[in-house]
Amino acid sequence: MSGRAMAALVGTLVTVAAACGGSDGGGSKPGAADVQKRAARFAECAKKSAFVVVVAKPPNERTDFLRGDGFDFAEVDLEERPLLFFSAIVDFFPSRSQAARARDKIAASLFGPPPVQQKDVVVHYTDEPESPKRKTVEAVVLGCLRR
Repeated sequence: MSGRAMAALVGTLVTVAAACGGSDGGGSKPGAADVQKRAARFAECAKKSAFVVVVAKPPNERTDFLRGDGFDFAEVDLEERPLLFFSAIVDFFPSRSQAARARDKIAASLFGPPPVQQKDVVVHYTDEPESPKRKTVEAVVLGCLRR
C-alpha cells in the first residue's frame, strides 16, 4: 500500500474512532428488536465519516424481496463521494437467525463479494476484501457498529 493510501486509511480510522467512541450521553443502546433505532444510531455515527449516509425506506427494489419473505429490518447505505454509489449496505435484523437467513438470500440475489454477517447485522460491500476502498468503508462500519 502506498504511503498516501496508508495515510488516508489511518486518517479515516482516527476520524471514525473519535466520532464513534465514548458515550453519546443518550443512555443505553436500543434493544435488538428495535431495528429502526439501531439503524438510526448507526447512521448518526456514520454521518461523521466521509461517506454519504442514506437511510433506505421501502419500497426499495434491492430489498423488497426480503420484505416479501417477511423479514423485519432497517437499512442504511453508505455511499462514496462524488459518485454517490453505495460502498456498503448495512441491514439491521432483530435476531442473528434472521440475519443469517437474510444473508443467504442476499448472497443468492446479488453479484459481487458475498455479504458479511456481524451478529444481527448483514453488510454487503461492493468492493473485494483487502482493497483500499473496502478497508476504508469497513473501518467506518465496524467502528459504528461497536458504538
